[in-house]
Order: sequence, then C-alpha cells, then structure tokens
Amino acid sequence: MKKKDLLLSLSLASGLALSCPLSSTAQDSFNGYTVADEGAWCWFADPRAMHYENDQTNATYIGYIDVHGSIKATQIDFKTNTASEVLIRSYFQPDDHNNPAFLTLPDGRIMIFYSRHTDEACFYYRISKKPGDITSLGEEKVLKTANNTTYPNPFILSDDPDHIYLCWRGINWHPTVAQLSMPDENDNCSWTWGPKQMVQSTGARPYAKYISNGKDKIYVSYTTGHPDNEYPNWLYFNAFNINSRQMEDINGKVLSNVDDGPFKVSKTESFANTYPATIVDRTADRRDWLWNIAFDKNGNPAIGMVKINNGKDSHNYYYAKWNGSSWTQTFLANGGGHFHQTPTTERCYSGGMAIDRDNPETVYCSVPVEGKYGKVYEIVKYTLDDNGKVADEEQITHDSKLNNVRPYVIEGTKDSPLRVTWMNGLYYYWIVNSTYPKGYPTSIQADWKLPEAEIGDIDIMEAIDKQLTADETYTLKAEGDGKDGFSISLDLSISHDNYGGTIFKADGFEYGLDKETMKPYVKIGDETYKSQNVLGTADSWKGLNATTNGQWLEVYKLDRWNLTVTYAEGTDGNGVLTVYRNGLIDQRIDCGKLSMGDITIGGFDGVVYSGANVSRTLNQTEVKNLITKGEMSSLFVPSVITTDIVLPTATNTSKPIIWTSSNPDVVSTDGTVNFPEAETDVTLTADINGMKKEFAAKVMPRNIDSNLMAYYTFEQEDAEDSDSGVFVKDMSGNGMDARIEGNAAIDGTLNLSANTTGGFTTNGYAVAPSEILDSMRSYTFMATIKAGSLNSQPRIYDFGSSSGNSIFLRANGLAGGIKYNNGSTQLLSTSASLKTGEETKIAVTYDAKSGMTKIYVNGKIEASDNNTITHEAYELYQISRDTRNYIGRTQWWDSQYASDNVDFKGTIDDFRVYNIALTKEEIWDIQDIEIEDEEITEIQGGKNLIKDGDFSGTAANSAPAGWKQSDNTMGGSFHSRVLSTNRESGNLMYIRFDGTNSSQTSAYTYGTTEGYELKFKADSLYTLTYDCGCWGGNYTGDALVFTIYDVDGDEVCSMETATPNNLEGGSGFVSGKLEFKVGRSGSGKLVITHKSTSNYAAGVDNLCLMIEQNIPDNITDAAADNNERVDVYTIEGYCIRKNVKASDATKNLRKGIYIIGEKKVVVD
Repeated sequence: MKKKDLLLSLSLASGLALSCPLSSTAQDSFNGYTVADEGAWCWFADPRAMHYENDQTNATYIGYIDVHGSIKATQIDFKTNTASEVLIRSYFQPDDHNNPAFLTLPDGRIMIFYSRHTDEACFYYRISKKPGDITSLGEEKVLKTANNTTYPNPFILSDDPDHIYLCWRGINWHPTVAQLSMPDENDNCSWTWGPKQMVQSTGARPYAKYISNGKDKIYVSYTTGHPDNEYPNWLYFNAFNINSRQMEDINGKVLSNVDDGPFKVSKTESFANTYPATIVDRTADRRDWLWNIAFDKNGNPAIGMVKINNGKDSHNYYYAKWNGSSWTQTFLANGGGHFHQTPTTERCYSGGMAIDRDNPETVYCSVPVEGKYGKVYEIVKYTLDDNGKVADEEQITHDSKLNNVRPYVIEGTKDSPLRVTWMNGLYYYWIVNSTYPKGYPTSIQADWKLPEAEIGDIDIMEAIDKQLTADETYTLKAEGDGKDGFSISLDLSISHDNYGGTIFKADGFEYGLDKETMKPYVKIGDETYKSQNVLGTADSWKGLNATTNGQWLEVYKLDRWNLTVTYAEGTDGNGVLTVYRNGLIDQRIDCGKLSMGDITIGGFDGVVYSGANVSRTLNQTEVKNLITKGEMSSLFVPSVITTDIVLPTATNTSKPIIWTSSNPDVVSTDGTVNFPEAETDVTLTADINGMKKEFAAKVMPRNIDSNLMAYYTFEQEDAEDSDSGVFVKDMSGNGMDARIEGNAAIDGTLNLSANTTGGFTTNGYAVAPSEILDSMRSYTFMATIKAGSLNSQPRIYDFGSSSGNSIFLRANGLAGGIKYNNGSTQLLSTSASLKTGEETKIAVTYDAKSGMTKIYVNGKIEASDNNTITHEAYELYQISRDTRNYIGRTQWWDSQYASDNVDFKGTIDDFRVYNIALTKEEIWDIQDIEIEDEEITEIQGGKNLIKDGDFSGTAANSAPAGWKQSDNTMGGSFHSRVLSTNRESGNLMYIRFDGTNSSQTSAYTYGTTEGYELKFKADSLYTLTYDCGCWGGNYTGDALVFTIYDVDGDEVCSMETATPNNLEGGSGFVSGKLEFKVGRSGSGKLVITHKSTSNYAAGVDNLCLMIEQNIPDNITDAAADNNERVDVYTIEGYCIRKNVKASDATKNLRKGIYIIGEKKVVVD
C-alpha cells in the first residue's frame, strides 16, 4: 500500500471559472472549504446531498440542520457559478437526526423531506417552485402517519414512475416503506400504499441504509439493533421488490410478503442456518454498525461498515462486498473510539465513512491522525484494487484544529468538481438541551471552494438608532434611482412583548410580521406572500431537558437581526424580490415591476439600529458581508483591561469569531488575563470569515481596588429614602446603590431577622442594580452573615433573572452554584455547617482561567473544584438581563418550589462583589481574618524536602515505594531501575517511565495524598533543582513535568525538563532549576508527569531531584537605604513583614539576623 500527499485534481466542466485544485503541500492546515458555518447531519436520512444535471440544470444541493433548529441547504449552480444558502424551515427540533433528504421529481423540481426525531407521526416536505432551483420553495406540507418517523429516504423507480417510495424508521422503530402519490398542482401528496413494516428484529431498533437499482428494487442493509444495546450486533442485507411487494434475499429468494407482515430476523444459529444469504456479518465479539451502500462495477452491493469492540473504544472500518456467492470483508483502518467531546454517551459514534458510488472502489473514512494540533479526526481516502485490497491511501484533510467527521460522497458527481462534504468542529450531543446546550456546533465543509460573487461597496448602512413605538415612523431616503435594482437593509429588533406589526412600507410593497403566527409576510398590491418560517429559533430547547418527547417548546424570539430585501428586474420587465433573514434566503417572489423610493419604517415596537436603501441589487455574499460588517462594528473590547474579558466566539448570526492576541502571555485568545508587572499594551484582533478588526488595549497590573464592583456596609447614615424607594449607598464609588425591600432594617447590617419561611410578600431583602453580571467572568462574592434560621436552603445571595437563570449561595448545606437557562443546577457543596447566631465570614471565588470555584468560611477553603461550575456569570446575562440581583432573597420566591428555597433570616453585612477571583491572602486581608498556619518547627534551609529512598525501588524494575500511576493514557509502565552508575551522594531517584504509544502523557502521584507530600513554611522561597538522563540502548529520553501545589491545592508552579540524552556513555545529563514562593505553611504536594514521545520503552532515568528552602548566604550589616519593596523573614524562615520599603525594613526589629530582599542582614 502506498501513501501520498493530497493533490486533488478536478475535472472541470467546460466554460466554468472554478477554483484551483488544492495541494496540501501549499497549506499549513486544511479542513476543507466552508459550505456553512453552522450545520450537521446524522447518517441515516439520505440523500442529505444531491447532484442534479440535465440540459437546463447543473446543480448540487447540500442539506443540514443547525443548533438553532434551522433546516437549511446550500445550492451550488454550476451554470451560473453561484452558491445560495436557503432557509428551508426555522424553529425545528434542534436534533442532527432531522437533516433534510432530497428527491428530484419527474418535472425537475426538487422535493425536500424532513421530520422530527422519532416523536411525531408525520413528515414535512417542501417543493421548489422551479425545476432545479430551491431558492424559491413552495408551501410546507405535512404527511401524517400512524407511527413515528425518522430518517426519510425517498426513491422513484422506473417500474413505477408515477409514485414515490419512502423508506424510514417507523413502525415499531423498524425499517418501514410506503408508496406516495406524485404531488398534485397544489403540491399535495398522499399515501397510496402502506406504510408497512419491512422487517422485525429481536433488537429494539435496527438501523438501516437504503439504495435502489433505479428500476424495481430497494435494497436495505440493517443491524440487529443499536450497537450500544446489542452485543454482538449482526448486519443483514435484503431487497424490497416494489412489483411483488416482497422481501427477498440477495439471490432473489422470497423471504416474506410485506402486506402479510415483516420478515423476522434474529441473531441465532437457527436463523443463520435457515437464511444464510441474508447475513453480511455475524462476528461474535463485535458491535456492527453501517454507514452506506453502493454497487460495484459488476452491480454487486458493497457496504461501508464498522466493527466496534465490546468496550466501544476501538472502531474498525471495513469494506464488505458481495462477490456473487459470499460477502468478503476488507479492513480499511482503525477509527479510534467515539469522535465527540462527551465520553459518557454515544460511544459507538465513529468518525464515519462513505463509499463513492461513482467510484465504488473508493472509500472515505474519518480517522484519528496525529498532526500539528494533536490527534484529530481527518478525512482519508482509501482506494481498493481488483483483489479487494487497499492499494492507495490519500489524506484529504490534514493538520486540522478540530475533527472532520461523517463524510458523504455526492452521487452523480464523477465529472463535477464538488464531490465530498463532511462536518468539522466540536460535537457534544445529537440534540440541544439543558444538559448539552452546545449540541452539535459543527460546520459543513467540502473538497471544493464554493463560488463567491463579487463584493461591491458594502459601507452603505446609515446609523439610525431609533426607538419606535407602533404609531411612530422613520423615513429612510432612497440613495439612487433604482435603474439597476435596489436593496433595503435594516438592522433591527422587535419588542418580544409586542412581536409583530408592519416593519416598513416601500413604493408598491410592504414587509411585516404576523403577530399570531410569528411569520413574516410581503404584501405587493393586494397579494400577500407569507413566509413559511417563524421569525425565531429553537434556542428555547437549551433551557429544558428536552429529548424526543414530542414537545414543541416556546419560540425563541429574535433579538437583534438583519432584514434585507432586494429587487432585480428581469429581461421581460418583471422583477424578482428576494427576502434575506440574517443572510439566508427566506422568500423569493416573482413579481411585477417595482420602483425604488423612500421607505417608511414603522408600525412595530422596537429599535432600528441602522439601515440602507440603495440603488443596487445586493447578492447574497454582499448581504452576508454587510451583516458581518455590522456584527464586527458591534464587538467591544475595553480599552483598559483590569480583569478577564469576554471575547465572543460567534456572531448573532452564528459566524465563528477567531481572536488573536499580540501578547497571548498577557491576554489569551479566550480573554483570560495574566496580570503584568507594569502597564502593557496589547492588540486583540477579531476575524469573522476573513474580515478583521483590531482593538488596542492597556492591560493594568493587578489592583483589586479597580475590581470592586459593589460594596454595601448597610450603615444607617448610608440609607436614603427617595421617591423610588429606600436605597443603601454603594461604597465602591460605582453608583451601584442597592434598593431595600420589604421589612428589611438597616442598622449597620442588612437586618432580615423578621423574615419568615413563607412570607415572601413581606420579607426583607436588598436588590443590587442590574448589569453587574454583564461581562463578568472571574468573580468574588463576600459577606459577613449571622443566621437566625437555617431551614429550607435560605439564599445569602441570588443574582440573575429568574429561578432558572442565576448564580447563588445558600446557607444550609452550604453550597454555591449556578443555574443556567433553566438547565441542571451546577452546585459546589461544602461539609461546613453554619450555626445560628454565630457571625461567619463567607467568600466565594471563581477563576475563569482555571475554572476553579472556591468557597471560604472564615478564611478557610471548605470546597474547591474546577469541574463543577462550567457556566460563567456573563452567560446568565446573555440569556436575560440580571434584573433580580438579590441579597438575602431567593429567586424561587415566585415558583412552586419556594418552600424549599427560602429567603435568608438573620443579618448580612459587608457585602462585596468583585469581578476578579481574589486570592486567599486578599480575602484574609479584606475580611480581617488571622489564619493559624500549620506549625513547622524544623529549619528547612539547605534541606531537601524529598526524603531519601522515597523514589527508589529495592531492585531493578521494581516500583518505587508509594508511587502509583494515576492517569495512564500511555499504555506503559512505571518503575525504578538501580544503575551501577555512581552519582553524587544525596537523594537519588532512579525512575524509568516506559512508553508504548507516542505523544501521550501519564501522571504519577505518591501515596494517598495524590502527590508526594511537601512540608512548606509560610511566605518562603524554594528552589526545585533536577538533573537526569535517559537509560541506555538506543532509546531516546522523554520530558518530565514537575508540578508543585500549595496547601490549598492551588498550582504554584510547573516545570518541564529538557529531553535527556542517552546515558550509555555515562554522560549526557540535562539539568535545570526553578524558584517558587509559597504563601501559607502546611502540606503541599509534588506531582510528576511524563510526556512520552516514544513508540517503545523509553523515558527518564538516573534522576536527581532536590526541593530546598532558599536561605541566602550573603550577610550585610544593614538593609539598603532605598524605596525598593521587600519582605522580611526571620532566619528560621518566618515572614514578619511584607512589601515594606527597604529603608524601613529594620525599624524596631530586635537584634539578630534577618533575611531581607534575599540578603542576610544583621540588626544590632
């Protein structure tokens, strides 16, 4: 088998100006050419992409569904060299099983089927108004059935050209077939036979792929059931004869009459002996799944299938082919395990494979490949020879940042430049819900760059920023005479409370939104053209644990969106009006001649931000770029950065935003900040589909005073009674005065002692102003509380917009958490028990960089975790404005669960909110807390914190005492080796880490503390020193990483060794050192991580590691007389003064020797 770099040669149709072929050697990375920024599909509803070509049409259609529940398609017209993206259906169940399937009707029109996943007994379809052109679609129609529907697969066969045959997963969750009438003059179809169940398995859900011979048979290959549930899971092959309506095996033997009932299959020896010609594979220890079917050049079927092991972590791709007497199988590649980002579910989801039906000896597979960005799924093309062996392997994508999965080869494209399409990106789950709100945020890619129309001047939008009521209007003047057509573009929002009305009126037509249906319309004269698509999305699914339960959740109304209407005049004097919604074609209307003129905006409640009324017909590329330009202008980066910032990853229309930083060590591309020692200039650059904008910012050194957002001391003199209520002053100086409600008293505290469990109408509390959560990433909430009651989970604070969208701290079962968009509560609990009547100082911090949440009680960390809280505060604000920032009140007061989530009873004082995660020392200082450090009496200077013998085994290849491998992805072992090499005396660690898989890591910890225990002294400096080499032979050394953690479990520092050399000659050691400082005294830990770059036994050996407290050996008579800031230590290593001027460091000190600024100083 030979391998070669990608060189994609394209056979171009005569006269077309198409893109150049791709050469992988010319690009650093290639994951395909983008068809759609957002889109996905499952692999059982087909054809998800289709090519149609005759004398009048030469076009390809690619369909997909995005995470907002929008079913869309891109049409590539090779005759006009244009690409158009069409909105087929908005607000659909956001599930990748619901991708559309295409069918070409006898009159050349395109029919598009789609359905919900399992839970609705109907299909939907739309038909293009013109042959070969889906940019103008007819009315959405519904085909009702008696059973559920998923995965439509439509066919027209020459033996019955007057009917459509539709196959799907239907009756009893099994393969189902029915006959449909051709659409009538109103596009209506009806069932003329069926639906009928084709087969009945002993498994609950057989998965089927279909192909027809175009004449009289539909072939179906299917599994016993879902591979998650069936072990082993067999694979079968049958044919449905449309003339006899019988199921047949591959030799034509009749298996059943479908009208009499389904053909019954099982995975038993009896079935195998009775129906041997129905079985493709019955491997005993594998879970089969299939991807598609094709016919080879002899007309024999071939199946792309995957065999999955019992553990579901090894997926092997096979090419199964019927040779006339039996099924042969060719192993293609190992596809790794599941491709997606959620390891706890759908572990049988392979990257995917597709046979090229036009070249059936060619198969495209999604395979994990080691590249520039680690192991990523790439599309690899395999070519088989006449003997069924893999003769050639060609990597189509390479060095991709994100996975390329679920390839699909478009049938009938042998002479077309666009042949293969696939998904690229992150993938969490097949449906959007509260557990997996990100769902499947992939893009659609292809092997050929889609044509792009020329882009003219798009700097045409006029700033309007006009708030309108339904009886107010704004006139947008025409710019030009309209001889070359015209375009109207508005950037607007409509009030969700009054979602409807006329949006604008032009010369001869108007555009509006029907309040009842929430569907837009165009009115031209007396004729009204209704959009088939609701002006909204299915984003409401994010907030509920929505599954396949048949529910239609509330329409998620659009906030700010773009409406563009273009008019082009045809050669016959009539015109075409095209309506774009956020850049997608929603309506295309053949109309009479229209004239350009001023437009009157108004008839709705909302805001018009900007608009254009220009004498030019914008193309779709220009419309999308116009939107992108507007979205780019709305991006914001603060000019002065004092905390972590929000850098959005997508626009309102879901285009990805790629950020770069001129200094990522200070401001990373995810917006998290490493505070510099001095003011530092950083430029952040946003890239939206190649359009870029730079933002200059100054990043300031850490100064928590600038991070204080609100501070309430609740002093009586700070309370002010005004016409709008009683307010208590915000002592931060930011004007965030809090409103006092109910029976709360201000007496030096927020006194809520009169609150009762059920007295929500009279209970007292404070409300901080909204906008606090806007842009908040890292944070600290802190307060001093005294509880009067601890029953029913009282809330100390609860900031957000509702019980389903808030960040909170509850007092009993002390826990802090976040509830995002009605999803599952993410809760970090402590074991601390507060006591009534006892003053307690509380602090909660969240660090965006590490994801670490910590809960402090009287300065002590009672809980910390970087996995529990995954949503950030600003995300709550993006869902809904934080109008209910409660102090002492629960968000649940107006819900059915109020009795279990009550208002706080007691007092709250010194309530602070910071937009930074304070350190423990800062919290101690602010809350005036004295912490008793763990006593360490021994002087540590010059003493290695690692005890002799702790790392050495007693014999060659024995495991070092106490050490264990806690995270093994290497597949290797960990042991010590006693060498004869004579090193200097001291603590010697003879360790070898054996790697068997390249470029992987393994972590090693010690004892029960998940790390080697290190006893630290407070406010002390330490030095980690190492030297090591590689043990013998031809092996090459691998790097180690030493990570130090402090008493609170926080990472203090991390150091990676250089790659050691071979010690065969007794030389070749590498060495290094790292200084670090520890704040509190107590037990920290050391964790060693091995980074393997070897495919065989290798590693680090003869390692000597020292960790010592720094004790300077230079002694001076006095500290320097300058303004340098220093810390003062006793000779025993205790810090007694911090950050004082060097000139003041020795004042009033007793006689003795001190360590000041890394010098020993004698005070006499």
